[in-house]
Amino acid sequence: MRIAAYFLLLPTTLLAQVVTPGLIDRTQRPDAGPPLATPEQRGDTSLASEIPMAEESPGDNDLGVQLLLKRQERARLFWTMANLGIFGTNNAARLANNAEDDVYLSALVGVGFQPALGGNWFLDVGLTEEIYRYDKYSALDFESTEARAGVIKVLPEFYNVVLGAGYSYRRLTDGDFSDETYSRHALALTAQKVFIIDRKNSFYIAGTTEFDVQTDPEELERFEYSAQAGYDFRLTRAVKLSAYYRFGFRDYQNADIDESNHIVGVAATWTITEVARLEASASWTDNNSEADLLDYEAGTVGVAANLRLQF
Repeated sequence: MRIAAYFLLLPTTLLAQVVTPGLIDRTQRPDAGPPLATPEQRGDTSLASEIPMAEESPGDNDLGVQLLLKRQERARLFWTMANLGIFGTNNAARLANNAEDDVYLSALVGVGFQPALGGNWFLDVGLTEEIYRYDKYSALDFESTEARAGVIKVLPEFYNVVLGAGYSYRRLTDGDFSDETYSRHALALTAQKVFIIDRKNSFYIAGTTEFDVQTDPEELERFEYSAQAGYDFRLTRAVKLSAYYRFGFRDYQNADIDESNHIVGVAATWTITEVARLEASASWTDNNSEADLLDYEAGTVGVAANLRLQF
């Protein structure tokens, strides 16, 4: 069953003559957004994961913080991951009016290669495939294939700021891997800084600029400027609570439309083993567009299981 309003066109703009509101939102992740820099770029923001420490005890204040010595491990150049989540949303098609709720499954697999190049430079290559399947409105089903290649630079002399630059290709298909609805070639610049307060508390700030080189349809070509701030609190060694806010501004190059996008999210992550995690998350998105029918608000809640192996 299709949502009729999902296919409404905006006659007042070139952009809306060829695409729908839902397609525009698919160019972003529909569930709770991750940090701008990926986990392999920024690392865990908890001090407990960066510096091995003794368990807390009543004598800590008298003895001081105790560090544990461990053998230096060999570099892990490759990573592979798999996610499976179930999410509920109150606005499945991201519509300004007549919003409909739905539940969807999200599955992701990915591989990557991140070797050190010397001088705190790293190569960053990755390939991911995501599949989304909706319960009530199967017309919204889609797949997302993304490949990226770039470099990362860590600046220990400048407060350990992490810089990134790279190229990415993304392709969306409409419930059938052969039915392409969107593709983009883009360049991106990213900067991020993690602030570690103590063994339990940390926060980060990040910014990204993305420039589309080519898109299909070309009306979706845009420049996007994003900023994000997040806070992590480690409840225990295995449980972490997180909150973040993300702001994005999109300047469409072939249509007279600008958009601002706000996302607020929270999450609780349980690290079961070195490779397995469970996460519960909730987010709220507010998209403000110069095209009225592209204005929308949407809430998303869900749980996901994550497997990640580095070798």
